[in-house]
Amino acid sequence: EQTTTEVAPTAESMGPAPFTSNHAIFWISGSVALVSLVLCFWLPLRVFLSPADVYEQRAADFKNVILWITILYFISGTVWVSCWDKQKGRATES
Repeated sequence: EQTTTEVAPTAESMGPAPFTSNHAIFWISGSVALVSLVLCFWLPLRVFLSPADVYEQRAADFKNVILWITILYFISGTVWVSCWDKQKGRATES
């Protein structure tokens, strides 16, 4: 009679983990990046299409907000890409 011992597979032997995108940081950062990108396109269009009586106020609002929205976009987009790479197993180790 022959007995065999089965060894449970390890994470290293199974290769990279399958892509699972249910992480909160992944979804939150992606959503924030998408909303801020839409705002980066919508705000200047809003200024361009505004009537003369509110043009100066909307232009001033645009100048005050666009920098912060752009910074938010780049930070959240970078976090999203980092999460994407880690989930796909493509992250580089330093």
